[in-house]
Amino acid sequence: MRQVNMTISLAFLAPDLVRAAVEGRLPRGIGVERLRDTPAEWGRQFEAFGLNPQ
Repeated sequence: MRQVNMTISLAFLAPDLVRAAVEGRLPRGIGVERLRDTPAEWGRQFEAFGLNPQ
């Protein structure tokens, strides 16, 4: 059940955030565990990590 919850949470990430994660461009310390608990609103996801949307 935990794996399902984690996967569903990651499904709502902003596409640019997913792309950055896949390409290894996220700042050190931002991993899957931290991405899992992001706000649903895409703009707020970038704010939560101190990133600028592209």
